[in-house]
Parts: sequence; C-alpha cells; structure tokens
Amino acid sequence: MRTNDFKLSPHFKLYEFADQKADDLVVVHPALVSQLEELRERIQQATGQEHEIIITSGTRTEVTNNALGEKLGWTDAGGSVSHDSQHLPKHSGAAADIYARHKRTKDRMPIAQLSGLCRGLFDTVIARYNSHVHVDVRNRIQHDPDDVTKPEPHK
Repeated sequence: MRTNDFKLSPHFKLYEFADQKADDLVVVHPALVSQLEELRERIQQATGQEHEIIITSGTRTEVTNNALGEKLGWTDAGGSVSHDSQHLPKHSGAAADIYARHKRTKDRMPIAQLSGLCRGLFDTVIARYNSHVHVDVRNRIQHDPDDVTKPEPHK
C-alpha cells in the first residue's frame, strides 16, 4: 500500500496533497477538499464531460518552498513563490496547485477556462502560470495563535 493512500473524498486521496520531497508530509484542510469536489461537479456541468483534477502541489515544507523560491523567484521580487505560502503546514493545508484533464482523452483544460470555473469557489485563484492554477481557502480557516495543544499533566 502506498503511503497516505486514504480517501479524503470520492475523488481525492491524501497522498495527492503530500510533499514527496519531505517524506510525504501532508496537511490538507477539509474545506479545500470540499471545494475541489465542487469544482469537479462544476467542470462536468460546464463541459458535459468528466474531468479529473490533478494536484501538482499541495503541502510544502519550508525547505521545499525555499527551493521553489530559489528556482522560480519570490513574489516580492517579481517571482512566483510566496515566502508565506498558503501551501505551508502552518496554514493548515489551505492551498493546492491544480490542472484539469479530460478523464478519457487526458487532454488538459485550458488554464483560462479552469480559472474561470474556480472563481467563486475558492478564496484565492491565481492563473498566471502556464501549467496550473493556484487555489486556496485561506479565509475559511480559523487561526488562533494562542491555541496551542498542551499535553495533559500526569496525575
């Protein structure tokens, strides 16, 4: 059995969101999975054909994010990668980079069409890349910096 080979929803497995460069570390928020499922339905309604959503990047460790930033450039310097990416575990698995392809032919849906179908489902949709659309649910996640889980003291 593959690491993280667990169904999160009818069409997504946990391993699809994992950082393969970091021993398959994975953090994914249920709201992201829910919206991706809704996107699949929206695509099918719009096209009349079944498409798969492929996740090219889900969870990213700081190391993976830094490597991407070095390769593609940082957003504050005109590049593509944010120092505080929503892909980082500290953001509770809020983001994914995706593309859609026809289930039978494997033809990719144009990025402009996919990003249009993403709008309104996700809090952020970034479609300036040739290979994928960035989607996230950052506004649906509560972050409480004082909420630190502490172990129960032994009695």
